[in-house]
Order: sequence, then C-alpha cells, then structure tokens
Amino acid sequence: MSIIAQQKNSNFDADVARLSSRAEAVACAKQFVPTLRERAAHTEELRRIPEETIAELRASGLLGILTPKCFGGAELGIATLVEVTSELAQGCVSSGWVFGNLIGHYWLLAQFPLSIYVTLFALGHSMTLLGGVLGSVNANTWLVDAIIGLSVAYKAFDNLDGFRTLFGVTPNRCWAVLLFGLCHGFGRATKLQELHLSGQGLIPNLLAFHVGIELGQLLALSLMMALLLAWRRSARFDRQAISANVLMLGAGFLLTGYQLAGFCLQRGVVP
Repeated sequence: MSIIAQQKNSNFDADVARLSSRAEAVACAKQFVPTLRERAAHTEELRRIPEETIAELRASGLLGILTPKCFGGAELGIATLVEVTSELAQGCVSSGWVFGNLIGHYWLLAQFPLSIYVTLFALGHSMTLLGGVLGSVNANTWLVDAIIGLSVAYKAFDNLDGFRTLFGVTPNRCWAVLLFGLCHGFGRATKLQELHLSGQGLIPNLLAFHVGIELGQLLALSLMMALLLAWRRSARFDRQAISANVLMLGAGFLLTGYQLAGFCLQRGVVP
C-alpha cells in the first residue's frame, strides 16, 4: 500500500514528521505524481490547489520536511525541498510551486531567535522573584534545585527526541522555558529574603539585576552557539551529541535525586 493510501484518512498534523530521510521524502513525492497529473487540469480550472491534494500532502508528512526537529519536523534541508518539489512538479507544475512556497512558511515560522528563550526564562524568573520578595513568599531551595535537575533531564530527553518517539508528542519549548524560569525565580527569591534586603529602592534594584542577568545570558548563549556550530561541522557530531545528551539526562536525574534526598533529610523523613 502506498504512503498516500495509508495516510488518506489520517488526522496527521503537518508539524509531526513521518519522513525521516531524504530518500523517503523523495519516494513519497514520486508516489504523488500520478495523482497530481490526474488533477492538473482541474487545478488550473480552480486556480488553486484542490483541498484533497493539500490534505494528502499534509497526511503524508511532506509538509514537515523543512520544519526543525525541535518543533516536531524532519529538518531534512533545502536540498530535499528542491528534489521533492521537482518530483511533485512532474505531476503538476502549479502544485509543485505552491508546495515549495507553503513549506517555506512552516520553516520561517520556526526560526524564532534563540534570544526568545532567554527572554522567556528571565520573564518567568522576574515574575516569581519580584512576587516572592515583595510578597514574602518562600520556596524550599532543595525542591527548587530538584526542579532544576529535572529541567536538565527534560532538555536532554527532548534533544534525544524522546517525547515524540515514546509518547507521540512534542512539548512546547516556550512554555517549558517559562515554567522553569518561574521555578528558578522562587528559589532566588528565597535566597534574597535570607539577606534581609532594605525595602528602599528594592524594585528598581531587582529590575536592574534582571537586566544584567539577561545580558549575561545572551552573551553566554552567543558564545555557546559559536562553539555548537563549530562542533556541528564535525563528522562525529551526531554520535557525540547523542552521548552528550545521555550523560546530561543522567546528570539531571542525579541532581534531582540528590536534592530530594537533602529535602527528605531536612524534613526528617529519612532517619
């Protein structure tokens, strides 16, 4: 049974990749050629791509070939786009042209600057830090550090594509970063309250503190990105990246376990 036939009645989302290689994507496009050729005249009459064609392209996974893996796509690159578009155009030139433009939009929408994650983290951090300090709200630092450990494990598991592979879902990175920022802020608020800060000029000082944090994070992120891009050019990148994320996953759980053990000892749960 062809990929088209298998996917016709699927509610497949374009952001979820079903095609994992360039060869698979090209083979899928070739299967579309007879169908597109049959609909070519009708497509020209409509002066748009038929709804069934768009639905079948979506169901096949072809709309996700450029979408980054972190957003659930296949991230197969521009060369794959060119080859797939050329194959589709063998059946219908108009359909091939529209396809190339359409998935270009999927790719563009995914190109948020990395600084957005730094900003979201700082926003969440600022909200809970200000709220915690001004409202005298405390959080147990052992538990906060345990959540930090979980955030490390979460990111490593996400990098390994574990959520989509095991659970069929791709978590929203923006919400995750904001959530972890909120948790980190509570821990920092608790530490600051232990210093018995003066209330005079407290809010401007806290805001200035966070501006400094964000600038520092952006600087560190720029350096890290330069190093990662250099590493990515290495022939051993894929294998080394998997090993690095497995180690990071273990380290995250180890940190979480250590902090939870400290919390239990603090509360006298463990004799």
